[in-house]
Amino acid sequence: MLTLLLLACTGDTTTSDSAVVDTGPEPALEYRFSFALIADPHIVSSVEHEERLIQVRDWIDAEAEARGIALVLVLGDIGWGAGLERSYELLDGFQTPWMPIAGDNMIVAGDEEAWQAVFQPQIAELGELFGGVDQALQPVWNPLYEQESWHANYTLRHQGVTFMALDWVSRSDHVLYSETAELQDHDGGTWQWFEEQILTLGDVADESVIMASHNAMHFGPGSFDLATSEELMARTAPYADQLAASYGGHLHLDLDDTSWTGGWDVQVIDATWDDSLSLAIVDVWGNDRRFAYELERLKLER
Repeated sequence: MLTLLLLACTGDTTTSDSAVVDTGPEPALEYRFSFALIADPHIVSSVEHEERLIQVRDWIDAEAEARGIALVLVLGDIGWGAGLERSYELLDGFQTPWMPIAGDNMIVAGDEEAWQAVFQPQIAELGELFGGVDQALQPVWNPLYEQESWHANYTLRHQGVTFMALDWVSRSDHVLYSETAELQDHDGGTWQWFEEQILTLGDVADESVIMASHNAMHFGPGSFDLATSEELMARTAPYADQLAASYGGHLHLDLDDTSWTGGWDVQVIDATWDDSLSLAIVDVWGNDRRFAYELERLKLER
């Protein structure tokens, strides 16, 4: 597939009532950089969970230069309770820039505000490293649950690719509904912030937006229900060409949903805290018109 990515292809011809516009041959896609994905470290009180996170962290740092890894996305359920600050300490040991994503377990544990306070220094550091971070206002009133919510939404950009950390996590305290995703469609909520960010991008290359969230953006257990996923598809239709992929965790398994009809691929990454020690590396290829991505799933030996 890498060979295919390097081949130039012929651009589409657009027809109008008055003229035919030939955009000409598309330039070959060139390798830009790579990013890494890990999910669900679950730092609470287990020494083994900490050792697993350290092993993954150290492996990524050792491979970063050779593989061109510019960023690590940590896809939620990082730490909560007694493990909240400890999880930050472990990730702060990274030599590679890392991007924290909020998960559901810290919501259930009542650590929503505390999570933001603990990880805010890293978000600020990402701003310094990547030339700025756009961050959602916090807290905001959540009318669905009649409480304040700290929606952990922020955006950074690197070499033409926009990375969005998106907080779709339910604020329900129900044992089942708390595991699902919600649009958070209210003033200052995740949907409003997401759409505003998309609109501010302007004319960008196709497939240039990466969406990172604990609950992956598709229909399925632990994600959006059918009605909400259909609404999500309808709302994002005007921007579908820009949206490349949704990366998530939460399910504690590897899942490729490349047929998702929202216009983007869905990739779920297995948890680091149990069974195989899982991670993934994504190679980014691009030209001035579009981006393409190659995902490699890896299992480290314990």
